[in-house]
Amino acid sequence: MTPPRKEIVIKALAILMADFNEENGSLLLHEDPPTVDPGTPETLSETEYRLEMAKSSIVQHIDRLISDIRHRQNIAAPIHRLPAEIFVTILNHLADAYFVEGKNCWMLKVMTVNRIWREAIINSPRLWRVIQLDYPLEFARRVFEYCKARPLSLVWDAPRSSQLDPNSEQFEGVMGLAMQNSSRLRSVNVVMHYREVELALQSLLGEPTPRLESLRIESSFEMEDMGWEIETSRFPLSGHGPMKELVLSGASLLHWDSQRLSGLRVLDLERITPGPTANQIVRILSTSPLLEKFRLAWLLSPEDTLTNHSEESLGPGERLIGLPHLTDIHLHTLPPLYYSSILSRIRLGLCSTVWVADFCSETRNWSSMLSEDLWRTRSDTMAALLQLPEAGVPVPVENRPRYITIEWGRVEITNDDQWLAKRSREGSCIMFFPYSDDPQRCIDILGQFFSSRFQTSPLSLRLKHSGPWQNQAIGLRQFGSFLTSLRVDSHPLCRIMQKQLGEQYMAENGTPTWFCPNLLSIELSYADEEVEDDEEMDGMGLLLAVQRRWSGEHCIAPAPQPSTFRVSLGFRYISSIMMRATMIKSIVPAFELY
Repeated sequence: MTPPRKEIVIKALAILMADFNEENGSLLLHEDPPTVDPGTPETLSETEYRLEMAKSSIVQHIDRLISDIRHRQNIAAPIHRLPAEIFVTILNHLADAYFVEGKNCWMLKVMTVNRIWREAIINSPRLWRVIQLDYPLEFARRVFEYCKARPLSLVWDAPRSSQLDPNSEQFEGVMGLAMQNSSRLRSVNVVMHYREVELALQSLLGEPTPRLESLRIESSFEMEDMGWEIETSRFPLSGHGPMKELVLSGASLLHWDSQRLSGLRVLDLERITPGPTANQIVRILSTSPLLEKFRLAWLLSPEDTLTNHSEESLGPGERLIGLPHLTDIHLHTLPPLYYSSILSRIRLGLCSTVWVADFCSETRNWSSMLSEDLWRTRSDTMAALLQLPEAGVPVPVENRPRYITIEWGRVEITNDDQWLAKRSREGSCIMFFPYSDDPQRCIDILGQFFSSRFQTSPLSLRLKHSGPWQNQAIGLRQFGSFLTSLRVDSHPLCRIMQKQLGEQYMAENGTPTWFCPNLLSIELSYADEEVEDDEEMDGMGLLLAVQRRWSGEHCIAPAPQPSTFRVSLGFRYISSIMMRATMIKSIVPAFELY
C-alpha cells in the first residue's frame, strides 16, 4: 500500500489551516515551505500551543480510525468464528496446564487482546478457581469476584513460586480475602517456607471450611538440623464435611479423631512428631472404605506407644477393615508395632504398588512384620500385599516370581530382582524387615505361608552372610515344591545346603520326595568366607549330593534336572571341588564352575 500523494496532503492541510486561521484569528499559510505571519513572541507561542493541540486532535482521530480498522480485521479472524463455548473450553485446557504450576496470572495478558476474549474470560468462573498466596492483591480480588460461587483452591509452593514477604500488606491482604471466603475453599495445597505462613495457615484452617475436600501441607524447613525431637507444627481442621485427601509432610493435625477424616481416598503422612497412634490410623481406615492410596513414613510416636503392646493389639472379635480399592500402600520407618497393628486389621484386594519396609533394624533386631498372626492368621492380607492371587483364582499369564533374600538380621521380599532401581514404579512389590537371631523361625514362617498358597508364584530364595547363625542347622523343607531357585552366598551355608540337596523325606501323602523337588536354578558361592574345617568336605559333600539327587542310582528316581547349576569359588582355590567338577558335570550337564 502506497502513502497518499504530496499534493493531496498539502490540499488537506490547506483546508485545515484555513479553518484554524478563522477560529484563532491568525494568518498561517501552508506552503512548501510554510509561511508564518509576523507577530510578537507571545503571539507565536500561543499559536504554537494551538497547533500542538490541533496536531494531537488529528492524531487521536487517526488512531481511532486505525483502531476501528484493526477491530474489524480481528473480528474477521478465524478464532472469532468459534462458538463461545468452544473458545472457553480451549481456555480451560490452557488453565489446567498452568494450574499445575499454581499460576494463572496469564489471564491478565490474554484479557487485553480484545473485548470478546476479555468477556469470555471474565464470564468463565472455572478459570478463576485457584488463588495463590503470592498473587498481587488486586488480582486476588478479581479471582474471588469472577469465580462467583464456585469452590476455590488455595495453593502456594515456596521453592517454585516468586519471592513472598509474609510481613507485607499484600500477603496479609490475600490471606484476609482467603479467610473471608474460607467456606468456598475446596482444596488447600501449601509448601511452607516461612513461620509466618504457618501461623497464617493455622488461622485460616481454624475458620469454617465446609467444602474442603483436599488438604496438602508440606513443611520445607530443614528438619535434619532441628532433629526429630522437635514437635511438628499442628493445624486445626474445623467443620464436619468428609474429606477425600489428606497429605501432610512435616505437619500434623490438632485432632486425629476428627469426623472429617472419614471417606478418605488418599492418606499420606510423613515426618510427623508425634505422629498419630496406630489405633488412630486404624480408626481412619475403618471409615474410609474407598481408600486408594495409603502412605505412612517417618512417624515418631510418644514413648508409651512404642512399648504399650495392649494399646496396639487386635481386640477380640474385632472385624477386619475392608479396603478393596487400595492399590498403593507405602509403609516405612514407623514405630515397631505399627506394622502388625495396621496390617493385621485390614483386608485388601490385589495392590498394584507395595513398599513396606521396617528400616529401624539398626536399633533393634526384631520386627512386628514377622508376627505369626500376620503370616498365618491374616495370611490373606499378606498375600494381597505380595500380589499373590487368592485361592481358586487362576494364575495370571504374567506371573512374576517372588524374590526372598534372608541375610544377617533382615528379610527382603520383592517381585523384581532389581527392586532398588525400580522400587517406585507401578506394579512393584517390596517388603523389608529385620528378624531376631532365630533364622529358622523366620524361614519356617515364610515357608509355611508360601507353601499354603497353592496358587503361589515361583519362589527364588537367596541366603546371604551367615553371621552368628552359621553353625545352626538351617532347613528349607517348609518351602516344599514352590521353591524354584536357590542362591547361597556363604561358605558355611553352602555346606548345609549341599547336604540337603541329596536328602529325601516323606511327603504328607506318604510318598518319598526330594528336598525342594522343583529347583530349576541353583547357585552356590563359596567365595566370601573361609572355614577352618577340611576343605575335602566341600568337594566330597557336593559330589555325594549330586549323585543321590540326579544320578538315578540306588533305585531312587532322580529329581528333575536343573537348567542352571553354578558354583562360584571367586579367587579362592578349593581343589576338592575343582577335582570333581568333571564328574559332577557328567551327571548334571548344566553344572558350571567359575
